[in-house]
Parts: sequence; structure tokens; C-alpha cells
Amino acid sequence: MKFSAAFLSLASMASAIDLWSYSNRDCGGNAGVCRSINPNICCSTGGSSGLGSSASAHGIPIGWLIELRAFTGGDCTNLAATAGSGGGQTSICIRGGFFTGMSYNFYGRKRGETVESDCQRPDTLVLTDGSEYDISGLDDETFSVLYPLGLNATGPEDVPQELKSLQIK
Repeated sequence: MKFSAAFLSLASMASAIDLWSYSNRDCGGNAGVCRSINPNICCSTGGSSGLGSSASAHGIPIGWLIELRAFTGGDCTNLAATAGSGGGQTSICIRGGFFTGMSYNFYGRKRGETVESDCQRPDTLVLTDGSEYDISGLDDETFSVLYPLGLNATGPEDVPQELKSLQIK
């Protein structure tokens, strides 16, 4: 058993998963992304402010059995919904809700062994047209103002000027 836990730990470092939080309820639209996040790390904007209306995990290696979790009540406080990868999917989605955080874990871990106490906020803002903005370096105050504006932009022309200089794609 110690071998499999060590293997899963090494495997998660070798191929971390991206968690996406979408502005609409069907895993589409603009999104905040926590890139290469490890298991049991909460992806959240902090506190009780909403992260998004749907959540997804992308880049799941074939054969991995993970559970995506979406939370309400601030950060990753109250488990609201889950979805499983089934081992053959490279992405999964939890539709509809008002989520404040999300994380993932490997199936087979006991619930008591997992605590999403460490949080990371989205590091990338992605618009529906594929435009991407690196928001990892924003201080907390600037992030709390610009993130919702960027998430609600209808296109690059609606992105606040402060974000335009952070465009990476």
C-alpha cells in the first residue's frame, strides 16, 4: 500500500491536472484556470466570492481515476458536487451551481485522508475566443477587482486595460 501511495504522489507531480471554472453553467464560456494543480489543493478566488457556475478538469492522463469536487460556502468548505473520470476520459465537467472552490483527488483515497486546506487562486483567465491572460502576478486587491471583469468580458475588447498587458495568447 505504501508503494501505491508513493507512486500516486510521484505520478501527480509528473502530470498535474488543470482545473477550469467557467462563467456559465455548462463548462463553456470564459474561465479562470488553475494550471498544473496537484491533488487536494483548493482552486478558489478566496473566501465566499463565487469562482464560477461550472467546473472542469482537463489534461487527465488516460487510466487515471480521479474525482473532481466542487464546493460552496467559501473556498473548499462544503462539498456540493462530484464527477469521476472513469479512467478513459481526459476531461470531466460538473455543470450548474455557484461554486466557491474546486479540487480533485484519486479514487480509492478515504475521504478522511483528504483536506483541501491549501488554496491556490486561478493563474490564467481564458476567454471563449482563446485569448489567455496571465493573472498569477496580480496582488489580491487588483485580482479581486479585475478577475470578475475579465470573466464577464464578451471579448478581448471588453477586457480591462490592466489585463490587456498580461495577454499571453
